[in-house]
Amino acid sequence: MSRSSKWLIAAILFATSMAGVALVAARRANPQDQDDRPAASSQAPAQTPSGIVTLNLQTQTREGIRVEAVKPMISRGQAEAFAVVLSVTDLVNARNSYFAAARTNLRRDRANMDAARTEYERVKTLYDENQNMSLKAAQDAETAYRVAQAQLNTDRQDAQLQLDVVRQRWGNRVTSWVENDAAVLESVLHQRDRLIQVTFPTGQVADPPARVSIELLRYRFVQARFISTLPQVSVQIQSQNFLYLAPRREGLGVGANIVALVPIGRPSHGSVVPEDAVVWWQGEAWVYEKTSSGSFSRRPVPTNNPVNGGYFVPETAIPPGSKLVITGASALLSQELLVHSQGEEGGSDDT
Repeated sequence: MSRSSKWLIAAILFATSMAGVALVAARRANPQDQDDRPAASSQAPAQTPSGIVTLNLQTQTREGIRVEAVKPMISRGQAEAFAVVLSVTDLVNARNSYFAAARTNLRRDRANMDAARTEYERVKTLYDENQNMSLKAAQDAETAYRVAQAQLNTDRQDAQLQLDVVRQRWGNRVTSWVENDAAVLESVLHQRDRLIQVTFPTGQVADPPARVSIELLRYRFVQARFISTLPQVSVQIQSQNFLYLAPRREGLGVGANIVALVPIGRPSHGSVVPEDAVVWWQGEAWVYEKTSSGSFSRRPVPTNNPVNGGYFVPETAIPPGSKLVITGASALLSQELLVHSQGEEGGSDDT
């Protein structure tokens, strides 16, 4: 190899080494260009796993978190029935008419008949013994007695006719209320109680249950007790109507169309989840269960079987004794969504 070639190779090696030194120096001057991997990923907020919220005791107290164990309950499936609060104006009129006229007339007629019978028996006895009474006096006494009897029978038929009108509309039970001036009728007429007509779904209810749940407002119910079958059939759906009695509550105005929940099917075991424990998110119902002193787990809850103040939930969904957040569940949901959104924002900054 010639001397000039050796000098050329040496010059190339020297230039290459100097370029490497310059590149290292440039990278040290600009640390962000050293590696394509995100160096800030270790600084991003840790994301809480979906459905899990962790709060210390101080925060739980500040947010008003309160936990209770759900209680066991035995319930049955429920079917919705159409119901309407009935007007009792005709009952007011029937009762006033019956007592103001019919019963008053009957009392008077009985008194008159008793007096006429007594007089007739006295006169007849005297006439039969020694004819101390004339035949005409005996006949007149008998005639007065027969007239009193006829008047009693006429007024009795009139009273019965009035009761029959009530019976055709309300049935035998309510008719007996009117006839005997029952205390329950007084409560109905003074609007302390409401009479409710319930029409069951065709083919779902064989016999009217002793009690049904009347829905007042959202997830608020009142119990109504069975009174009797109503003689009239619903024209629209050709189904039998039943009469129930419920205490007066807001939402039970006369003429109001309401929903009655009718128990059907076999009893099932479960628990009652209070309404305040339920939060709604993305169209679904959720509850938070306390899993440790500072940890809460979000889980779905079925709401297709509402009961008074909450929901009946099968034990397979939420076992009795589960510790649920009954106050502050919305705060836990907000905290969970906040942590999740912070995690997403941290991740987007690193890309």
